[in-house]
Amino acid sequence: MLLIQAALFMAMAAATVFVPQGGARVLFECAMLCFVCPTAAAAGVITIKLGGDLPGIMTYTVLANALASVLIPVMVPIVHPAVDMGFWALFWAVVQRVFSILILPCLAAWLIRYCLPGVQRRLERYAGWAFYIWGICLMLSISLATDSLVGSGIGLGLGLGIAVVSLVCCLLQFALGRRAARRYGHSESITAGQALGQKNTGFIIWLGINYLTPVTSVAGGLYAIWHNLFNSWQLLHSPIRHPSHGA
Repeated sequence: MLLIQAALFMAMAAATVFVPQGGARVLFECAMLCFVCPTAAAAGVITIKLGGDLPGIMTYTVLANALASVLIPVMVPIVHPAVDMGFWALFWAVVQRVFSILILPCLAAWLIRYCLPGVQRRLERYAGWAFYIWGICLMLSISLATDSLVGSGIGLGLGLGIAVVSLVCCLLQFALGRRAARRYGHSESITAGQALGQKNTGFIIWLGINYLTPVTSVAGGLYAIWHNLFNSWQLLHSPIRHPSHGA
C-alpha cells in the first residue's frame, strides 16, 4: 500500500514539473496533494464500523505519515522551487504537523493504557461515542470546505476542475486499496481501502497554502466532502453492525 501511495505521488510530481504555470498546473498540484496526504487519524472509526482491522489501519496511518514526512521535503522544492527551504527544515515542519495530529494523541493513549488502566476501563465504556464525534466532525468539515471554496475567489472552470480531480483521486485510491488487498479477505480489503482513501484533509490544506500554489488548498476541502460522502454511502450499505459500540 505504501508503494502504491508513493508511486502515485512521485508519478504526479514528476509530471507536474513539466506542466507550465496556469490552471493545468494547479490541477496537477491538487492531484499531488491528494495522493501524498497521509491517512486520517479518524480512519479507524469507520474501518471498525465496516468490519475492517483496527490495528492494521492504525499501523498504516503511522507509516503513511512517516512516508509523507520524507517524500514531501524531497519533491515539493523540485515541483515548487519558490519554496526556500532545505530538506531538513521542511522535514521538521512536516514532522511537527504530524506530531500534533497523530503522535501526541497516540502517546496519550499509550500512557493511559499502561499507566492508568482504571481510566482506560472507564473510557472504554464510551468507545461508541467516537462514531458520533466523527459525525459532528463530518458536518463541520463540510461546512468549512464549502466556506473555503466560496471564499477562494477562483473561477468556475478551475473550481470545477479541482472538484473533478479531487473526486477522481478519492475514488481511485479507495478502489486501488480495496483491489490490492481483496485476495486477503473482506476485512483486509476494507482496511486497505480506508487506509489509502480516507485522508487527513487538513494536511492538504496546510501543505497547499504554505508550500504550493495556495489555491490548491481548495482540493483538501473538496476531498473532505468526497471521502466523507463515500464513507456515509459505505456505512449505509454495509451489512456489518456493532450494537455494542452504540451503532
